[in-house]
Amino acid sequence: MAHIQFKKRMLFISGMPKKINIIHLIPALNIGGAEKVVLNLCRHFDPARFKLTLVYWQGNDDLLPEFKKSPVQIIKLQLKTVISLNSVLKIRRLIKTTQADIIHTHFIDADLLGFLSSRFLRTAMIVDIHSYPFPDKTTHCLRYYLMSFGIKKFLCVSNTVKAVIQQKTKIPDKKIKVVYNGITLDSRYDPRSRKERGRIKQSLNIPEGHIIVGNISRLILDKGQEYLIRAMPDIIQSHKNVIALIIGDGELRDQLKQLASDLNIESHIIFTGTRTDIPELLSIMDVFVFPTFREAMGITVLEAMAAEKPIIATDDAAIPELIRHRKEGLLIHPGNEQLITQAVQALLDDKESARQYAKNARQRVSQFSLDQMMINTAHLYEDVPG
Repeated sequence: MAHIQFKKRMLFISGMPKKINIIHLIPALNIGGAEKVVLNLCRHFDPARFKLTLVYWQGNDDLLPEFKKSPVQIIKLQLKTVISLNSVLKIRRLIKTTQADIIHTHFIDADLLGFLSSRFLRTAMIVDIHSYPFPDKTTHCLRYYLMSFGIKKFLCVSNTVKAVIQQKTKIPDKKIKVVYNGITLDSRYDPRSRKERGRIKQSLNIPEGHIIVGNISRLILDKGQEYLIRAMPDIIQSHKNVIALIIGDGELRDQLKQLASDLNIESHIIFTGTRTDIPELLSIMDVFVFPTFREAMGITVLEAMAAEKPIIATDDAAIPELIRHRKEGLLIHPGNEQLITQAVQALLDDKESARQYAKNARQRVSQFSLDQMMINTAHLYEDVPG
C-alpha cells in the first residue's frame, strides 16, 4: 500500500500524473435517472485525469447511441446468470485488463457482482445508491453492512437516501457521501421560440392554443401517472382544451392507455413512448406534473426546473430537497388525483403565481448543476485509490 502511494506521489512530482482508470458497472442502458447520471459522468469527465470504461450486460440499451458519443470504452457482457462464478471471473478479468483503479457500481446486482469481482484484486470500490427506500429487505441490509468493510465509499443521491441507508444498514457516516445528481444548465433549456414550439406541437398533432400538462418518467407504479390520468376528467371540465403529454415507457403503458379509454379521455392523453429530446418537449408544456412515490432524487424535476416550468410534485421522499412548497412549485401528497386536479387548476388560473414559481425554480436549479456533480465526483475519485 505504501509503495503504491509513493509511486503515485512520484508520478505527480515528475509532472506526469497517472490517469485514474474507472469501470462503471451498471445492468442496462435504459432511459432512467441513474442511467442519465452515468451518461453525464461519461460525457463530461476530464480525459486528462480519468479513463472510463462502461460495462453492462442486459439487452435494454436505449441510451447506447448517446453513450457512443462519449469517449469511453463500452463493453457489453454476455452473462447467463448475473451472480455466478463465471460472471465474477469475467468482471475480474476486465478489472485486470483495464488496470482499473476504481470500480463504480450502480444498482444491487452490479454492487454485489462488483464487490465479489474486486475483492482479491484489492481494487477500490464505490457504490452509488440511486433508489429509495433502499435497501428494503433485511438480507440486503446485512449484505451491505458486511460489504461496507471492503468498500471505500457509498454515494447517495440525496440526504433522504443517506438517512435511510444509515438507519437500515448501520454503515458508518464516514463511509457515506451525498453527491446530488446534476444536469447541464445550457441553452437547450432556454425558452423556445413560438415558431419552434409550434413545430414541436405539430409533430405531436397538438392543435395550437391547447394547454399541455406534461409528465416525464418511466411508466411504472412508483411514478404515479395513474393519478394524473384520473385527475384529467375534472381538469377537462374547467379547461376544455387541455392535453396530458405522458413521455416515457414501461410495464404499465397498456394499463394506463386502458385507463384513459375507460375514462373516455383518450383524445386528451398523448403517450409518446421513449424520447431523448426532453428539453424540446419541456418547452411546450404549460405545467409539469410529477406525482411520484419514493423518489430518490428526481432528474426530470431538475430538467423541468431548468426549463423554467411551473411544477407540481409530491411532498414524498427527496422531492422537498429540490422543490419548496409555494416557492419553486406546489407540493401535494402522493396518490390523490383530487389534489392533482386542484393544483393544476390553481396554476392554470393564477398565471402570475405560476410564472413566479417557474422563475424561482430556474434560479434554484443552479444548486444542482452538472458542474458541481462532476467536481464532487472527481474529488472522490482522486481521494479513493491508493
